[in-house]
Amino acid sequence: MNEEWIIHKPREIVSRGIRMEPRKTTIKQEDPLEKLKKLKELYDMGCSLRRSMKKRERNF
Repeated sequence: MNEEWIIHKPREIVSRGIRMEPRKTTIKQEDPLEKLKKLKELYDMGCSLRRSMKKRERNF
């Protein structure tokens, strides 16, 4: 009796990893009131731009 054994090796899983170091960044904390003032200014500018565009559309 001549038997032949075939053994299959399981596939190897290769993974790559990147070593992550802790970031050394500082997040600048804005004053909430200052941020609101900036947002209000931008909002007012947008509203005034919309009004002027509507006026131009009417005149056109």
